[in-house]
Amino acid sequence: MSIKTYFQKRILQNENKKNSREKQLKNFAEIKSVLVLASLKFEKDWDVWERYFNNLSSHIKKVDIIAFVNEKKNKQDQENLPENLIFPHQINWFGNANDRLKLKAYEEFQYDVLIDLNFDDLFVLNQVFVKSKSTLKVCSDERKTHLQFCDLLLKTDSPNTKQKLYIDQVFYYLRQINSNGSS
Repeated sequence: MSIKTYFQKRILQNENKKNSREKQLKNFAEIKSVLVLASLKFEKDWDVWERYFNNLSSHIKKVDIIAFVNEKKNKQDQENLPENLIFPHQINWFGNANDRLKLKAYEEFQYDVLIDLNFDDLFVLNQVFVKSKSTLKVCSDERKTHLQFCDLLLKTDSPNTKQKLYIDQVFYYLRQINSNGSS
């Protein structure tokens, strides 16, 4: 383990101790807000996820997707980028966002569900995950470093390559909560 990784891990553990959030398991029908953290290869992938999550259900009023896009931007393209997309040039050597303030609103809003699709284990997204006031944090069992921060852990085959199947499973299980056999 490198020194940088050691300090990142310590920061996440300390932030988790400071986070006084209310943990709550809600049925899908009671969910009004969703936060998704994703690591993407290309910016166009974000449009696909945005369309997918915005077409979930009419009772979900707020869906925010924060994504790290591992795509280089030209100098002229680096201005006027969407605030919920993070590019490599916006990250410092330690893994923090250069403009930490733009992520603060996502961390402080109390989402009903936070879904972790950060399969590249990026520190900037891990930090939002841990600091978030979301009432239910969902992640895959493949995220070994995140097990202590998750509220709902799903065991799925290859969630990093079958992400839509993984997300469908998340919502399937949320529909089953408190359904009393009527789902």
